[in-house]
Amino acid sequence: MKKLAAILMTLFLMVSLASAEDAVTVTWDMVAEDFAQNGFEGAFMPLNDFGVMMLVPEGFEAVELTEEEAAMNMYLKLDAQGQAGIGFQYMEGSAEDFAALAEELSGRGMVGIEYDNVNGLNGLSFDTPDGNAKAILVDCQNGYLLQITFAPATDETFVKWAQYMVASIQPISED
Repeated sequence: MKKLAAILMTLFLMVSLASAEDAVTVTWDMVAEDFAQNGFEGAFMPLNDFGVMMLVPEGFEAVELTEEEAAMNMYLKLDAQGQAGIGFQYMEGSAEDFAALAEELSGRGMVGIEYDNVNGLNGLSFDTPDGNAKAILVDCQNGYLLQITFAPATDETFVKWAQYMVASIQPISED
């Protein structure tokens, strides 16, 4: 029985490593021209506690967190007059935790789980089972994973925005 468990664990690790090697690579350079040509407007916002920055659409404002949200490690919420929202939640961890997290997400019914590389940062993206939200976990390379959730994923324009925002996540430049 122990031998079978060891074989299964080895196979699981091999599949996990293969998945990480097949990561979808996205960079800001790949979408910056499209962003400008489509007339979208926004600014890069630093998330200093995590050493990353990302593009935030014009019209999104920070919303005060409730005590319950803060207790759940919610870092920031942005809202566009109730039409769309972006949530930022953190946890301790690194990309080494992605295989276990992918399994946990799958067990909770999340779909479209895939490994990503965004501007050199490892990520794990997924969709909610109802298709209403998209999220990405990003390894901030400082002992934290930052989960960024975008909703509603049913609005085509906001989904395009979410794609630009994900592609813009990058380490804060020293310039």
